Amino acid sequence: MVEERLRILIQIGELRAEAEGTVEEVLRFVSSFIGQHLPAYSLARRLASGPDLSKLVDSLQDYIAYSEGEGLYIKPTARILSIPQRTLLFLAKKRIEGLMGLSEKSSAGVVELAEALGVNTKTITARLAELVREGLVQRVERGEYQITMPGLEELINRLKTPGLEG
Repeated sequence: MVEERLRILIQIGELRAEAEGTVEEVLRFVSSFIGQHLPAYSLARRLASGPDLSKLVDSLQDYIAYSEGEGLYIKPTARILSIPQRTLLFLAKKRIEGLMGLSEKSSAGVVELAEALGVNTKTITARLAELVREGLVQRVERGEYQITMPGLEELINRLKTPGLEG
């Protein structure tokens, strides 16, 4: 049996590279090429490592769902969660939408959070300040917040332990 070979061409502006070989060889070449020629990609890949998307979605399936009409949405079961937990959950949903290409941004503003969670903006601002101090959320620009990798991990842990406040 002859092993199939893969051939690719990478072209970014004037930068051009070709590779041919087994799938594994070509994937190693592509990873090396990107790491050498696009250092920002290499850094972003390391910073983005953490729970993979499928594991994240599986962990949150009791609280987040998908439908063709609505896209990702938070299930009514999330109402039992505390405001900080619901805030993390909403920001996790935004992160997933960004990773899936369903949204251009993976962050949410104070007003968007307040409306989605049904609480006033002062309450959201106070909870966000606490979550930022804990390193679970980061401010990405004025009034815009995004869940961090530790925030995703903490959310998953909190949701696995019923009755855990936070």
